[in-house]
Amino acid sequence: MMDILNAISKISKITNFATTIDYVTMRFIPGVFLACTLLMSYKQYVKNSIVCYTSIPFSGGIGLADYVENSCYLSKRYFNLLSNGTLEPLKHVNVYLWFPIILLLQTATLCLPKIFWIFIGNHTDLSYLLKLCYEITAQNKISKLLDRIRACNYKNFLAGYLLTKLLILIICCSNLLFLYYKIFLKDAYYPITIINRLTLFDTITAPPNSMFQEVVMCKTVVYQLGSINNVVAQCLLTWNPFYKNVFAVITFLLMLSTSLTLIDLLKWFIYYTFKKHVLLQYLQKPMMKNTLMIGYFAGTLSVDLYFLILMISTNVNDVIASEIVKELYLISITLSKSKKQNDDEKDINEIEHYYDI
Repeated sequence: MMDILNAISKISKITNFATTIDYVTMRFIPGVFLACTLLMSYKQYVKNSIVCYTSIPFSGGIGLADYVENSCYLSKRYFNLLSNGTLEPLKHVNVYLWFPIILLLQTATLCLPKIFWIFIGNHTDLSYLLKLCYEITAQNKISKLLDRIRACNYKNFLAGYLLTKLLILIICCSNLLFLYYKIFLKDAYYPITIINRLTLFDTITAPPNSMFQEVVMCKTVVYQLGSINNVVAQCLLTWNPFYKNVFAVITFLLMLSTSLTLIDLLKWFIYYTFKKHVLLQYLQKPMMKNTLMIGYFAGTLSVDLYFLILMISTNVNDVIASEIVKELYLISITLSKSKKQNDDEKDINEIEHYYDI
């Protein structure tokens, strides 16, 4: 059992730079979906998921009651029994037996952003760079990490990360629309009522939704020797009260994932807006806090490298990120002085050439 859990943990691990929100949206929420899928599949396909009752006892063959019950389970459409004794078909087709499959497909779509982000990390050396950051010690100087940063292909870091975020938003919104139209039948208030009842222990009954109706009527045809019998059965869909809670919870998780992703994008936008002030916080020595030089340094630092440093700070620690910024700052100062000296020498040569003429 422990080997299985360890294998699942390794598969679900994000081997690339990721924030806490990324772990929630790309690992925790798909994990909850998978757990709900396994539990729903067990209840649907192992336990007794439907029980049917008919007012007329069957005769003429063994297993006829099971046949009617299984036929109702596979029935395309269920009915409501009206007060006048007639049957009214429900407005939607029967998807009761497909609920676990639907949830499994939704889980698979939620795993796509993590797979995409890991793929980018493996093909741009970002995964190796993250591993190297964890191995930095007092003996293993920061210069080795800087050399690796210069050598690795991080120029598509921000574009790949933003595409991953966009993929999360598209998948979550698509799943929410599917739940709204196909599962909750355009009743947006229904999952909210269920969540309120679950969290606040509210005794208010959820508004009616025929998709999760517990008792339905079923019509089936039984062929016997010399006769054709139309059988009407009253069926109890055993797990529908449980399924409506599951779908309400996953709706909440999808909305949470969407909100957290938007908040994360807003956070990165704020970091980009205050780029100069963020870099200033990493340069803690007073001698390094030259406003003009900080502005020059912030302008020369690429956006991808800047966000890579922020990711190193988030995934490893601020110390390593500070050391990287300090080293890059010193290099920037050296290049600036060298450029200024070359420009001065060029100006002097132009003046001397002018007077020589």
